[in-house]
Amino acid sequence: MLQVEICIEGCLDQHWSEWFEGLDISYFEDQTLLSGSLADQTALYTLLARLYRLGLSLISVNVNPAGEL
Repeated sequence: MLQVEICIEGCLDQHWSEWFEGLDISYFEDQTLLSGSLADQTALYTLLARLYRLGLSLISVNVNPAGEL
């Protein structure tokens, strides 16, 4: 399991959570934070590809394979 935090520019609606592997969605000013657990690196790369295809701008990606951020 990977524990991840992905910060993107803009505010996504909560209904996107399931499309983003069920990660929690929270907000800070005009940024969205996706956080939670992913099965492995393949799931992480799949999620990053989805963000790219949507044209969303990444601010940061933090990954902890031990499950603690």
